[in-house]
Amino acid sequence: MLTVGLALGNLRTLSESTWWRPGLLDPGRAAPKSQPCLSERLYPGGVGVTSRRKMRCTTLTTLLTGVMLYLGMGALVFVTLETPKESKAHVNLLKAKQDFLSNNSCVTEELVSAVEAGLDISSLSANLTSRWDMGSAFFFCGTIITTIGFGNLSPRTWLGQLFCVCYALVGIPMFGILLAGVGDHMGTVLRRAVAKIEKLFLKRKIRPTTVRVMSAVLSILIGCLIFLAVPTVVFQKVERWSFLESLYFVVITLTTVGFGDFVPGGTIFKPLVLLWIVFGLAYFASILTMIGNWLRVLSKRTRAEMEELRAHATDWTQNMDFRIPNPLEFNDPFLLQRRRWKRSENQGVLLKLPKIITELPPHSGVLFHILAKKFLNWRKTGKKRDKV
Repeated sequence: MLTVGLALGNLRTLSESTWWRPGLLDPGRAAPKSQPCLSERLYPGGVGVTSRRKMRCTTLTTLLTGVMLYLGMGALVFVTLETPKESKAHVNLLKAKQDFLSNNSCVTEELVSAVEAGLDISSLSANLTSRWDMGSAFFFCGTIITTIGFGNLSPRTWLGQLFCVCYALVGIPMFGILLAGVGDHMGTVLRRAVAKIEKLFLKRKIRPTTVRVMSAVLSILIGCLIFLAVPTVVFQKVERWSFLESLYFVVITLTTVGFGDFVPGGTIFKPLVLLWIVFGLAYFASILTMIGNWLRVLSKRTRAEMEELRAHATDWTQNMDFRIPNPLEFNDPFLLQRRRWKRSENQGVLLKLPKIITELPPHSGVLFHILAKKFLNWRKTGKKRDKV
């Protein structure tokens, strides 16, 4: 469902309104210190911007109203289609129960002893007369368009199943657009709240990049507190679950996994749960968008650094001559003797070279004469110089 919401929202509103800032991981793109708060730059004051924001709020309110009406219409249709079959099954069950008790009178005594031992049959959800009331059907429609699908309630008639297919094909894109809009406005509200904290940090002459990282972490912590911690405590108190079971239900629901092993049971409480799911999914979609932007920036920077290192390595290898000596050259006696002969020949030439140079006429070449003089000086002083 998160992927559908991001695709239908075109990622524009989420990427602009979440807590992502251009210079968060790229100091070169950070805003100058003369503009201390980046949150104000995205929505500066102005009549035109205010009117555009009001139009977006109006569109979002209209879309939210349309989704709620769509859920109510779907709940009414499912109740109409599924209630007759459920009522018929309930009547057949009661008839089978009466026939069984009439033919087996001993069951009554065992049932009384079980009740006296503490078995409360009335508390079991399987003994409800109807599961397709308006509250349950409304919540079921919400699990369809959010793609959570707990699975504790499903249509049994072929008309209900066919309607469920058509209902999902229309409702899922509609909820995806609503998810993008809610994420847009949620990011705007939270970013403006964090902007005040940014100003406090910037007054203490903290680097803008550090401030942006701290504000992003703070935004994530605030969102986790609102959409994870608080609902966990509420479900623990209302549904009488343990803390781990409540946290398990919250995470499984907001990640749209929806196993269905834990489902809120209160009819009045279910619309509030559905509203929490809408805002929670929008928050998680915003977080995923922000993480995607971070990874995209890191990928670009890493790719640029790798290209730079590869260019330096290419220049360095072109100027170096790598030669791996053959290990046999160090132990070959013929090769060693050949090198000794070559060295003795070179020494003989060097000994004869001064005499040859002195016998050369001065007009044999200016450059050669200069080189010869340098060689004679080197021989006289005994200093080994390579300035040739």
